[in-house]
Amino acid sequence: MRALTKSAVLAVAATVACTLPMGVAAAQTSPFGSLGSLGSSDPGPETPAPQVTVSKSADISAAGETITVTGSGFSGAGDGIYVGLVQDDKFSVTDAAAWMTTKWLRSTDIVGGSWSAAIDVEAVKAGSDCLVNACSIYTIAAHGSSDRSQDTRTPITFAQPIVPAGPAVTVSKSTGLTNDEEITVTGTGFGRGGQGIYVALAQVDRYSNTDSAVFHSTKWIKAAQIVDGGFTTTLKATAIKGDANCYENACAIFTLADHNTLTDRSQDTQTPVTFAPPVVVPTPTVTANKTTNLVAGDTITVSGTGFQGAAAGTGLYYGIVQDDQFSTTNSAAWITTAFVTPAQIVDGSWTGSISATALKGNSNCYVNACSIRTVMAHGSTDRTQDTRTPITFAPLPPANAVVDAPEIGNAASVHSSSDSGLPIAPLAIGGAIAAGLAVTALRRRV
Repeated sequence: MRALTKSAVLAVAATVACTLPMGVAAAQTSPFGSLGSLGSSDPGPETPAPQVTVSKSADISAAGETITVTGSGFSGAGDGIYVGLVQDDKFSVTDAAAWMTTKWLRSTDIVGGSWSAAIDVEAVKAGSDCLVNACSIYTIAAHGSSDRSQDTRTPITFAQPIVPAGPAVTVSKSTGLTNDEEITVTGTGFGRGGQGIYVALAQVDRYSNTDSAVFHSTKWIKAAQIVDGGFTTTLKATAIKGDANCYENACAIFTLADHNTLTDRSQDTQTPVTFAPPVVVPTPTVTANKTTNLVAGDTITVSGTGFQGAAAGTGLYYGIVQDDQFSTTNSAAWITTAFVTPAQIVDGSWTGSISATALKGNSNCYVNACSIRTVMAHGSTDRTQDTRTPITFAPLPPANAVVDAPEIGNAASVHSSSDSGLPIAPLAIGGAIAAGLAVTALRRRV
């Protein structure tokens, strides 16, 4: 119905007044009442409808991204509003489970009808898939309110994930590896369907995708660590495990699906690696110019090779020790000792000499096993420089040995020295007897 203006009313009133008798006209009142009682027909400003904007509405990362949602024109009444992501064909104002993500804005969060919130969104969640279905940011009055005036819908779309051609691996170093060297392994095209993988080093002819015991070293790459199909990790390149040996046999870096999808062979790769020949650390070795039938007082020249030298820092002790008396800390147990300084060890080699000594204290190399020993000096606990070189001494003459003496005739035939006048034969006999007594005494000591 069209509203009448004041001027139109006045015109109608004047026409009516002219057509009526004067008295009647004077006596009648306007059927529209007093003109002064007519109010303005302007309804005033309308209440603005709620509006929503988003910081990003297209090509949002399917793996997840945070967007800023801003609203204006909201009432801020009651319990506030809910804002969140919903697959359009699952939208419900009463079923919270249909929403992929939700944030509650209380009435106090809405100032002058406006608000702003950061919302985490991802393409696939809780049975909803925004990669193949239409999805939107929705707002509704909170707590099951029947007020539909706060409902809004703002469509958003996600970027389709890049599907890699297939799993591939590169390593920072694949040849000339040293044992237990850390290498960097980088992969692309992994993690389809949100699966993790194992990265492992193994001997090729021992490899098994069901027996982890064959792996020399292993890393587990969880699904969350694989971003857009890619990952980077470090792996210790261990050359030997058990009887598996990468120095002598072909080895490789393997990838395979983790225990959650262990039968999936789509994540399998094999990247060959090789090791440099191992550095052979020479074993300390000692030689002596004479080791058997030694006679007390002999000079023994002792030579060593394969020793650490200056790297050891302390030098070496070497000397003769009765085997069952040997000690690395008690020098009194050694029959004889000499010291080799670190500077005297050149390229692992040194030379020294000791006197062949068979007896000292309770040690007796005539009747017990003895050796030339080497140890790190000054009480070192490093046993890598220990060596043992057996030696033997020539046996002593028997205690009852008969000493030959010149045959003596009658006393009258004994001549005396022209110089001293002393008989020669008795002196010779006495000397022989004295020598025999000395040998007997030594044997008793033995």
